[in-house]
Amino acid sequence: MPHIALHPFIMGQAHRVSALARVLTELREADDPRIWWTTAGEITDHVEANGLAV
Repeated sequence: MPHIALHPFIMGQAHRVSALARVLTELREADDPRIWWTTAGEITDHVEANGLAV
């Protein structure tokens, strides 16, 4: 499953913020059901609820 990792070493540079904002806006506007906009807490709940923890 593809994902976007936003590591501070890469994204913590001001000149990259506008490109990230543009990409995230385009992805949100695409309204693609394959994209799961979530939080760390929601991922934890999903893993626990589906017995995916190892």
